[in-house]
Amino acid sequence: MAEEEPFQDILVEAYSGYRANERPMAFFLAGKRVGVQRVLERWITPEWDEFRVEAENGFVYRIGWHRQEDRWALKGTSYSVV
Repeated sequence: MAEEEPFQDILVEAYSGYRANERPMAFFLAGKRVGVQRVLERWITPEWDEFRVEAENGFVYRIGWHRQEDRWALKGTSYSVV
């Protein structure tokens, strides 16, 4: 049996250009919309498209989209860029 991932599923508004969920534009934490100011980093693993983003609230978050399960998750603790 596979271990469950410790990631928090989140709702994400994503830009879909030449492919689905190309990059996150905003996400929801505790019922509040958090806009993405810019994508700082992106990388692809066998299962995930992952992003490190700077949000409009001044924090940096690591979020990912699981391609096979079509779900977004908060994958890292946020920290302030200031």
